[in-house]
Amino acid sequence: MSRADSTRTDATAAAEPQGDDIQGTVPTNDERGWDGLLGETTRRTFLKTSSVVGIGGHTLGGTASGMEPTMSNVPIPADLPNPALADRVGNFERAGFPSRRAYREIAIQERRTLQQQGPFEPARDVDAVGYLGLDDGTPVDTALAEAAGSGRLDDTLLRFPAGSYRITGGRTNLFVNGAFGIVGPDARFVLDAGVHATLQFIGSRIRVEGITIDQSAPGAVASVLLRAENGTIEWLRVSRVGVVSQRSLQNHPGKPQIQLRLSGRGESYIRIEDYRALGGNNAGAHSWSSRCAPPPGFVASENGAPGIWVGQGASPETTIQLINPELHGWENGIYASRTESSIQVIGGRFINNNNASIRIAGEDSAADGCSIYFNQEEYPVEEMPGPYRPGEIQGINGVRSESKGTQQAATLTNLDIQAYNVRRLDDFGCGGLNGLIRIQGTVGRGVIDNCRLRYRNITDTPAIVVNRPNGSGYYPAPPGPRDIQVRNTEIIGDRLDSAAIDIRGRPNSMVGDSCIRIPGAGPNEIQGARTQNVGYGPNCAESQVPTGPVGAPGSLSELNLSARSGNVSLGSSIPNQRTGAATIVAVIVALILGVLGFVGSGTLTILLAIGIVIFASHVIRS
Repeated sequence: MSRADSTRTDATAAAEPQGDDIQGTVPTNDERGWDGLLGETTRRTFLKTSSVVGIGGHTLGGTASGMEPTMSNVPIPADLPNPALADRVGNFERAGFPSRRAYREIAIQERRTLQQQGPFEPARDVDAVGYLGLDDGTPVDTALAEAAGSGRLDDTLLRFPAGSYRITGGRTNLFVNGAFGIVGPDARFVLDAGVHATLQFIGSRIRVEGITIDQSAPGAVASVLLRAENGTIEWLRVSRVGVVSQRSLQNHPGKPQIQLRLSGRGESYIRIEDYRALGGNNAGAHSWSSRCAPPPGFVASENGAPGIWVGQGASPETTIQLINPELHGWENGIYASRTESSIQVIGGRFINNNNASIRIAGEDSAADGCSIYFNQEEYPVEEMPGPYRPGEIQGINGVRSESKGTQQAATLTNLDIQAYNVRRLDDFGCGGLNGLIRIQGTVGRGVIDNCRLRYRNITDTPAIVVNRPNGSGYYPAPPGPRDIQVRNTEIIGDRLDSAAIDIRGRPNSMVGDSCIRIPGAGPNEIQGARTQNVGYGPNCAESQVPTGPVGAPGSLSELNLSARSGNVSLGSSIPNQRTGAATIVAVIVALILGVLGFVGSGTLTILLAIGIVIFASHVIRS
């Protein structure tokens, strides 16, 4: 068996190619958008597969690797929700935990895969060391490439025993037919120092489970491409160890260094579950913006290094589910806003990623139950050829919804986002925080539902920023409806430097059944949207009646929404003033009628008063 003996140090390299070599196809959507999914969710299949059983129940064996990748100087907050460890029962309505509809979508994709492809059952189930001839010191990437070229990987499951296996660099293309899998719960694929390796898995039924990719040697980085060909790829419980340095990005321009790149042709399904990449250092700022001067000595790399990238090469018919990922310190955690595929981020924890932790778009796309945390004082810093500051170009967002001007915004549900100590770079006039949630002008209608946004010591930014739907310098304005619906959402902050919610140029937008828990907050903290049943202040004790006619197209009344218990206890904390107002109106009118003599008896007065109560209630609600 080939063993890697090199000393591991905290360094490495990476940059992000911006294109894809696969062209998309014409979309055909037979499903409603994420926000339109209704009905109960079956959790049986998902809970079954979240151990060591993939789609179809084929046991690969073993447990997740005990070699946990770590990252210095990035503590995980004690109160950050972790769907992977918590009991999911009863957490469907809590921020930081996936909703029922998320589990329903997972079950739908599993069932569809079984119906179309059957269970994952390769014809050969072999020991990888003997089958690939790794005993003589052959690097694993070389052996895999040779086996793929001769067809020996077709319909084969490779089991890797515990140990380390060398990767020596270059491009390894694994084009496979039939079911192909790699499993190694204690197998470590280790890159030699200075190696830039690309591993490409291309086929219609592929599963990789349990391995660790170790790029911690100096100057080493591995880019992985998963491309489904009208089929299914599963990437389960895979871990990545090693940082990506700004200096290496500068020294190796043009290298394919995206950490995990996803693409699908035709009606494909890609499932990334429990993927852990904890070694980023936010490397790879884009070329400096012309609107402000760069810091002295700044050296821009060609591109950034995101944790996960989905580009326009993924077809509109492809569905990609990112289930419970854990991404720390990347230049964009998930960058998936340049595709028309359905992107579903379900659960997961995102710690101190630069630019945005999640970038997605599309009415069939969603971020559901994700926990996002950033604290500028805890951002990882590595020696580099010039000053580096988080968010120095575009600003930092927890979630950013944007597109090429062709899509609606993604649906954002059950998000828990925390931001601390993030300040604008006043010396240079740019950077800092630009909204815990930001919906840009290149997407249309969007929904933010049952989210909790918390911040302390941030400057000059709303918690939710929604830009005018006018497109951008690169992309046109989005088609279709453009309103934004915020509901059942709680914003908790320590001070007011700006509005809590700033929505611009989007008629029929509504904020309802929500709390703005900020000292001194009032109705002015919501700009550009009508409100219904919104409370203000630390106790969410003050409220207001609707500021505009409820029931217009796209409003909360039309969507038949109600306050939900759980994260935001709105039923008791926000008083409902409408019934009281109706009663007052009825009493006043009844008294006037009685005085004027239009009512002949007490009984008729009571009946008339009841009728007026009903009428007044209807008028005030509408």
